[in-house]
Amino acid sequence: MEKILHDTSSLIENYKLNVREIKAFTTILNVIEFPKALEISKLEVLYPIILIIN
Repeated sequence: MEKILHDTSSLIENYKLNVREIKAFTTILNVIEFPKALEISKLEVLYPIILIIN
């Protein structure tokens, strides 16, 4: 089953509707815009990493 990528407006709307569990993804930028998104369980946050190969 595929997971959905939620944007900030979707996270805010779900939070207002008292949804506290979402099996989906969001980005770290959305969390910066709306920190309360971290209160939503099972929401996975995608963030970039730096990989240095010598």
